[in-house]
Amino acid sequence: MNLSTARTWVRQYARNAGDSSMYSDADIDRAIATVGNRFVRETRCLKTTDSLALTTSSSALPSLPTGFRAERSIRAWVLLAGVAKGTLQFPLHSDLVEAQIRRARTGLPMFIAFDSWTTGEVYPTPDQDYTVKLQWQQFFTTLAPDGSTDGATTLNLPDDWLAEILPYGPTAVLQHNEKEMKYAAETWQKYLDFELRMKDAGNLGAKESIHATGRWEE
Repeated sequence: MNLSTARTWVRQYARNAGDSSMYSDADIDRAIATVGNRFVRETRCLKTTDSLALTTSSSALPSLPTGFRAERSIRAWVLLAGVAKGTLQFPLHSDLVEAQIRRARTGLPMFIAFDSWTTGEVYPTPDQDYTVKLQWQQFFTTLAPDGSTDGATTLNLPDDWLAEILPYGPTAVLQHNEKEMKYAAETWQKYLDFELRMKDAGNLGAKESIHATGRWEE
């Protein structure tokens, strides 16, 4: 769905006494952005995975993906020649540095930590070249707060999800401080109900897990 269509949806459901022009594009875009960003943060539905090349004898991570933020990390694992060798834990960066000071080691990295949104390190220091697969959650489509975003911009959520989000989330944000809109709280609750149902929606539908025995179980 593009932004222009999304604006039309919100106007349709946020009409006040039949006046569909009450809210400007800027008002509507801010409401869509508020709810869209909350939705992807709470549900973790926009997962992406990037490869980071680790270099022998260097604990520093290479350039991190554009838009990456450490608090949006989901998981990470180490590959050698394309084969998974282990998962990485996420300690505080200060604890990782303390480990480097107290016990300098080389080998298969077991920990990854970030000291900014663009830099980070692993521990132990790689004893050869490895690849780290870093999975993290992306952000909702960026919308300018002044309503100037092109209406042809595609929103990065599926249409069937937007059909549930737009009638309830952005409309409640627009109407919550208008005393004549006494049902805004109920509208927001309808949005929250959908958000709860979609928690971790980006798991590609998996409903089972593989145990150490290799047996699939519910």
